[in-house]
Amino acid sequence: MGLRQVLLYPLRGVGREVLLLVAAGFLAGLPYGFSGLVLPIYLSRLGVDTGTIGLLFTLSSLVYTALLIPAGLLSDRYGRRRFVLLGTGLYALSFLLLAAGRELPVVGAAVILGGVYFGTTSAAWTALIASRVPQTGHSRAFTLNSVAWTVASALGTLLGGLPEGLARLLGLGIVETYRLLFVGAAGLVGVAWVLVWPVGEDRPVTARLSLAHLIPRRSRQFLVKYSLVVIWTGAAYGLAIQLMPLWFYFKFGVDEARLSGWFALSSLMALPSVYLVPWLTGRVPLQRVPVAVWTFGALALVGMSLMPDYRLAALIYLLRSLAIFLNMPVMQTFLMGRVPPEERGTAAALSEAVWALGATFTPALAGRWLEAGLYQVPLWAAAVCTLVAAALFQLLLRPEPPLATPTVGITVRPRSTGRPST
Repeated sequence: MGLRQVLLYPLRGVGREVLLLVAAGFLAGLPYGFSGLVLPIYLSRLGVDTGTIGLLFTLSSLVYTALLIPAGLLSDRYGRRRFVLLGTGLYALSFLLLAAGRELPVVGAAVILGGVYFGTTSAAWTALIASRVPQTGHSRAFTLNSVAWTVASALGTLLGGLPEGLARLLGLGIVETYRLLFVGAAGLVGVAWVLVWPVGEDRPVTARLSLAHLIPRRSRQFLVKYSLVVIWTGAAYGLAIQLMPLWFYFKFGVDEARLSGWFALSSLMALPSVYLVPWLTGRVPLQRVPVAVWTFGALALVGMSLMPDYRLAALIYLLRSLAIFLNMPVMQTFLMGRVPPEERGTAAALSEAVWALGATFTPALAGRWLEAGLYQVPLWAAAVCTLVAAALFQLLLRPEPPLATPTVGITVRPRSTGRPST
């Protein structure tokens, strides 16, 4: 296999519209990684107290979680592309608000709009990609999308030193430099919006909306079982991964300067998955992957807790990250292949909301354990949650067969040109 074939291997069988969505996700991921690092510092420079900053980000997370299911349901009903465009436009607006105002109501609204973006686009984006490729191509498309977002976020994080550097270079005040960069971030998200525009719209579901449809009718039994699995993985994330930098700091006394390189590397562990996931899913039954990955992930967490040096623990963390990045597109492929096309947006939203619910309350518990000096306990508890998820998947979901592949392609309603059809 020549170099060109190797480079193009991840793109094999992926159409133009999926590539547009992946490119749009990459462009939106750059400002996300950048703002995730610098936004709390920027708010502090504006004089916003730490408690209020924490409250704003909590509100943003709550808005995101609250919107997931209704947005997924409505996107199935009224069009997934519409919701992706709506959320992406609001995300660009959030950066314009950060650039335009210094008052707390303005910057607070900008932070909360970030939650609106993820709440309105997350499920619709997943379902939109799923409808653009045949079922056999789901793993490749989801892997590309996941890797593009993760790498963009990592690159955005590495741009966190830009405000200080540009302030010295341009002779501007530090706050003005931040605002200039927020304008650039809005521009990148605006280009992402333009890339989504040519993507065709899925045919909307015509069923009447009601509370009974919050859990899709045809895939209800499967989604209940799926939710019983992913809530445990969310709990594990909240117990261990969300506070992982703090765990390193408390256990080993390692500051962010020494950890930043390791955590950047952990994000880049997504890159091999563009080659490994298509190869793996072509040779191993899809249902075997999550159980194997979660079992390894649980053992890795226990191994990290027993290491005497932070470098050894960080090395195990890198290996765990590689395995988890392999599993993310596999789980998306598994889910999208077992719900009917017209229920994919709602199914993706429900699964993500249940996962987020599991991750919402456990960080506070992990924080208390760390403060008490019980450094192993959060990782052990996360390992137990991960093994419970693996056991439930083996028991409830492994026997689930994929839906039969339709003999005809999914109908896509073309975007209106404003002219009568001929």
